[in-house]
Amino acid sequence: MIKPIVMHHLDISLVTLFAEGRMSNFARYDYGSTENVKRYGMSSAPPYMLTNIPPLDMMLITGMRDALADAIDVTRLIVELHGGVKVYTDPLFGHLDFIFADSANTRVYGEILSFLQT
Repeated sequence: MIKPIVMHHLDISLVTLFAEGRMSNFARYDYGSTENVKRYGMSSAPPYMLTNIPPLDMMLITGMRDALADAIDVTRLIVELHGGVKVYTDPLFGHLDFIFADSANTRVYGEILSFLQT
């Protein structure tokens, strides 16, 4: 699991994501209506059109303890990507554990390498 010391190194956008909580759609960053109009030409952040991504072989790695991407979000993502998605779910990992956990090399990296070699 993550060592507590790591948390103070988080990027500010990730901290903002934690603070905003769950959104109802998968969209670009929401800067607020005034800035959204400047950046996107609309008052709300536009959604990512995942259904426009052609079917590709891809791997989605998720953890059962992920507070940012729970099972509902992951399932929705898989459905919207419509095909070719290999899913690896680690029952003990949260969002940042895939990068910072001491056991990531033994729990996850083999799955990634195996996928890349096929």
